[in-house]
Amino acid sequence: ELPGLSYLTRAVLGDGAALLESRARSLKIDRDTRIGVSAFGFGGANYHLVLEPFDADQPDSTAPPEEKRVEVLELCEVELSSEQLDMAWFSSAAGPYRVPPQSVPYIDRMQLLAVQAAYRAMKATGLGPDDFPGDEVVVLSTSHLGLDIVRNQAGRVRSTMMIEAVLQEGRGPEGERLVGALREYRERFPAFSEDSAAGVLNNVIAGRVCNAFNFRGRSYNLEAVEGVEELSLGRAIDEIANRRAAVVFVLNVLEDVDLDGFMVRRKGIRCRLFGSKEFAAKNFLRPERVLQRAPGSSVERVPFTESGFHRAALLFT
Repeated sequence: ELPGLSYLTRAVLGDGAALLESRARSLKIDRDTRIGVSAFGFGGANYHLVLEPFDADQPDSTAPPEEKRVEVLELCEVELSSEQLDMAWFSSAAGPYRVPPQSVPYIDRMQLLAVQAAYRAMKATGLGPDDFPGDEVVVLSTSHLGLDIVRNQAGRVRSTMMIEAVLQEGRGPEGERLVGALREYRERFPAFSEDSAAGVLNNVIAGRVCNAFNFRGRSYNLEAVEGVEELSLGRAIDEIANRRAAVVFVLNVLEDVDLDGFMVRRKGIRCRLFGSKEFAAKNFLRPERVLQRAPGSSVERVPFTESGFHRAALLFT
């Protein structure tokens, strides 16, 4: 049964690719049915898991093409520290027009740094945002749950609540002194607006880059304490090897994680740009290294030299 969404006043049919029901109804399942499941979601339209029928006798639609090897090219790598964030760039003529300058002070700094790193990666290849096939660009990020902006928002809200509590008790000399100290403390945290709300979830890092440059492919975040960069590398290769993307931006947030103190310190971001051989050839790009996907093999890196520059092959299952 397909559950209904109580806030809908009418069904959303769209072009038939998606279906949102205002009331629960029975659903006929066939080979082509896919169901998106939302783990939480404020609107109910986002999904975090896709379910589809499994038939052992049918070929796996997600399997890579029947090729012995698919080469994926690493086109460039750019790393920026938190101190290198250039806020003025967003209001300059070179900045991304889809990030309004008036919104920049309220957006999480790691999102802004990701946009800047992605732009510099594109410039390092000699290409601009319009040179990329927007529908075939995938952006993925790696970071832990929540961003610094969550702490900032909580600091301002709690300070305001304490000010209100003191004011309710009376404004004597001691109360006035305490209110003044609390107001001063509150201003240490950046102000926030409706543009800040999107920063409380780390998957917005990838989404912010897509929006800034009008990339219309998928965007998502990977979370893992260990091995997350290796995992993101494998995902990037898989996206291109399976012909789901021509270009993949991988944004690794550089973090120190203190599990005992439950603290995440963000130091910067590394952007790696991957592309298919066809994309590189069309734009006359020379890769920094070549990654090869060999079906059925184990994970290993094999460095080798070809045509006078260093390459590396990544073999994985």
